[in-house]
Amino acid sequence: MGLFAQMNAISKERTWLLSLFLVLAFTFASFGQAPYVNTIHQGMGVQPGVGATYHKGKIYTASLTSDIQYYNIARFDSTGQLEKELTFFTDSLRVFQNCAKCTHVQQNNLYHVVTPMLNPEAPYALMYKFNLGLDSIQKVDTLWVPPIDFGIDSTEGIVVWSSSFDSDSTFLLTGIVAAQPSPAHQYRYDLFLARVDTNFNVLWMKVVYDNNLLRPFGLIGGDIEIDAYGGIVVTGNPYFWSYQTGFAARFRASDGQLLWKREYTPDLGFGISNMFVVDNQDGTYQYAMNEWTESTGSGCLVKYGEMDTMGNLLNSHYIGNRFNPNSPGLRSNFAQDFLRTHDGNYYIAGVAFAGGQFGFGAKFTRTGDSLWYREYTHGGWSSNGPVPPPLEQGWIEWFTQKSDSSFLHVGWNINNYSQVVNTWILNTDKYGCDSLGCETIGLEESTLAKAQWRIHPNPTSNLLHISFEASEPPTHSEHFNIQLINMQGQVVFAQEYDVVTQGCALSLGHLPSGMYNLQVWNQGQLMKTEKLLLKL
Repeated sequence: MGLFAQMNAISKERTWLLSLFLVLAFTFASFGQAPYVNTIHQGMGVQPGVGATYHKGKIYTASLTSDIQYYNIARFDSTGQLEKELTFFTDSLRVFQNCAKCTHVQQNNLYHVVTPMLNPEAPYALMYKFNLGLDSIQKVDTLWVPPIDFGIDSTEGIVVWSSSFDSDSTFLLTGIVAAQPSPAHQYRYDLFLARVDTNFNVLWMKVVYDNNLLRPFGLIGGDIEIDAYGGIVVTGNPYFWSYQTGFAARFRASDGQLLWKREYTPDLGFGISNMFVVDNQDGTYQYAMNEWTESTGSGCLVKYGEMDTMGNLLNSHYIGNRFNPNSPGLRSNFAQDFLRTHDGNYYIAGVAFAGGQFGFGAKFTRTGDSLWYREYTHGGWSSNGPVPPPLEQGWIEWFTQKSDSSFLHVGWNINNYSQVVNTWILNTDKYGCDSLGCETIGLEESTLAKAQWRIHPNPTSNLLHISFEASEPPTHSEHFNIQLINMQGQVVFAQEYDVVTQGCALSLGHLPSGMYNLQVWNQGQLMKTEKLLLKL
């Protein structure tokens, strides 16, 4: 327990409550949210991940302090007001990579895993246990890199990206085992999955080697799903902007034996990052992944659909807010996690960006129909430019659905002028709205959300007809937008149509033959997406 002796635990209970930042409805209706913000835990120019969990009306967060040398666990009430915090040394290395999905409450204890950082990677991860009163550290131990012979002169390390309890007394960890070949200038990353008990004894640990020996940053476990069929599905790559393919690997839950591993290439162009699955408990999973459409890193859509238990993708849809009528630019969305909602639908949240970064949430059905899409930030907007930059920008990194069906989000926001980074706590209702209400800020669900769209003929040589049938009569104020995106991720056609026409005809003879992705948008929601083959 040498590391524990190196840590100087400092418990600080705040008797005062954090002031809440009251945010007026923004000029843009879709930004009319009032998040709660904690302004203590992070500091100048620091943008680490924020770990979080929710238990019996309390919100627990894990983050860095402003000097980047201390580690902080905090407890908030259900309205985001700080109740208590515990600050302590991480270890002698003083710098670490936080894990947004590594904070859990189990059997009245709080658990968190974090990776201290060396160059290139730490040889171990730290596993912490706290009581819920946050009085002290109850236990700390280390998870070491297993002895691996890479056949090269290398420095080995480990990074934990995700954890999940699979019983009252055991939890799973995933991430990477890393090796930096010397003198080469690239990293080799191999996937690992480990089961650990609540006394931090390692029960088993499995490493899946990347067969592509020349690929840097290869297999990174970013998410864990425990299915109903005796399996554990690990998915990745969690990097924000990635050249990589996405992957899913399924392990036997009893002993960690690898059953299969599949890799997935992008349909729209560039790369995939942050893949997730949710077990439907009927022989299928629902999957979601971020698909980068441009090599510049400025375009990203969320691809989602069904996958069978052997990793085969059965269908796909796209969600994103790429059409922005207020500017010539494109909005992009990057999902940080994925869950099944209480009503049997699905919810994605994360970060959107276009001239600024802000949180987003989107809900959709199993068949791919968009129900609603919301965007969130904090601090208001300036009046400069066609895409006004936010005074503060925000990222959502962790979220859950509460028992009342509302959504709780935790992440961070940064002030564009002071560069101070703060922990951000946002609670919305089951429709993605805050206490202002969707009706008062113009965010009613679209009457086209459940419309039946018809796109024909497909393939076509020139003329394409698009029509719909809606269960409710559309209003004169509604419009829908058509976009065609080529296989390089470029928007080659974009046009707005009045919804009361209930359809349109497109003349596409000016475009080259090939495969296109057709998207129908309404009020920032993706109504329909379909592959279109143009044969001149």
